[in-house]
Amino acid sequence: QMRFGRVFTPLLAVAAGLALAWVTARLRPAGRLAPLAPLVASLALFDPTVRAALGTVQDPIPNGMVEVARELRGRPAGPNPGVMTPWDMANEVLVLAGRPVVVTGFGPYPDPAAYRETVKAYEVGEEELLPWLAGRRVGWVAAGAANLFGRVRSADALIPFAAGEFDPRWLRGTPSAPLLIGGSGVPALGVRHFGRLMPIFAASRTVGGLKSPLPVIWLYEVVAGAEVDGRAPPGSRVVLEIPLSEHGRPHTWRAWAEAGPDGRWRMRVPLPTDLATRTIRTATGRLRVGDGPSQPLEIGESTVRRGGSIAAPVDTR
Repeated sequence: QMRFGRVFTPLLAVAAGLALAWVTARLRPAGRLAPLAPLVASLALFDPTVRAALGTVQDPIPNGMVEVARELRGRPAGPNPGVMTPWDMANEVLVLAGRPVVVTGFGPYPDPAAYRETVKAYEVGEEELLPWLAGRRVGWVAAGAANLFGRVRSADALIPFAAGEFDPRWLRGTPSAPLLIGGSGVPALGVRHFGRLMPIFAASRTVGGLKSPLPVIWLYEVVAGAEVDGRAPPGSRVVLEIPLSEHGRPHTWRAWAEAGPDGRWRMRVPLPTDLATRTIRTATGRLRVGDGPSQPLEIGESTVRRGGSIAAPVDTR
């Protein structure tokens, strides 16, 4: 419950200072105890907890939600300034970023109905999530293992991980699974990507015990998404892979679609290939039909934001 300690620490420091001044003033100038008062106060600085609260110790791995709040503070709020966060991680956004949130455990947003809605919002797929976000004027989503682990369950798996890997049962059975992995889909498991949530920030801290690094929290911005379309043999699978690195840690973001009976396919892509934020970088994507060769694909950030269209590099039929 460190969120209470962060609020209480400055008040305690002021009260302790006033108490020390009161005691010192009442000791006789010639008394033996008066010179000891500053020494006693200085001993508190040797306590690691006190030093951390006073900001004299640099945390080697910052708090993920504090990082998210600082990122939001430096970005324009836009027409939908609200931020979807877990109820117990919202205070950082509310206080440090000055952004409205849907619900908090205390303060101006202790709304029972909003609490239930937010819990559900982290469990549903994108089709159900987007209208709810629009109705609440929410344009930003904070999500990741920090709030999905142990809170969002599938019918077959309680948590997203097993034996240091992603649990395929959880990924397949959880509609909100892409929020765990930067909005990416998992074609091999039939997991669809999120087409309108662009990952713009990743926390420094990673999930412990995994064989590959995974940020504990991602920050997504709601965007229009670029529509990529083309032609391929009916029923064939089209997979787009975009290299993504966060804090220099490499990942592959994936989207996929299937060609219809007429051979046409389309996918909405929220991730540009030229994205460059403080923590996330992307590069040229590769588009592949079935087991055929992959071809390069560029998607500009401006195209993603305005909802533009991009034709596949060649006719893939």
